[in-house]
Amino acid sequence: MKIENSRELADKVWRVVKKTLASKEKCKEAYVTLQSYQNGREQGHALNLSNYKLKLSSAWIGWAENRNSDNIVVYIDDHDPLQSVNEESYKKRKLFEDVEDAAKYIVGFVMNIVR
Repeated sequence: MKIENSRELADKVWRVVKKTLASKEKCKEAYVTLQSYQNGREQGHALNLSNYKLKLSSAWIGWAENRNSDNIVVYIDDHDPLQSVNEESYKKRKLFEDVEDAAKYIVGFVMNIVR
């Protein structure tokens, strides 16, 4: 029996993101919650960011293996969409072939909104 772990790719991205953000001084006081993200066949992780150290009141960024390819898909929203992303986030999604590139994009997003 083969059991496929569709979160494996998302886990790899998270390890790089976590290590990178932990080394950034300005992220030390930001409140970041790691969440599970799932939307049909897309199973991954999301960061929900909120507190006074943000330029926005809240932000959400989720990533997973894309349901239609082996790429990593990254969605951004201004709030936790609970399960499914809205049409605007879907249209603005970013696709990456490489774990490092996806992680760099996620870290860049976080660094851009943390004061």
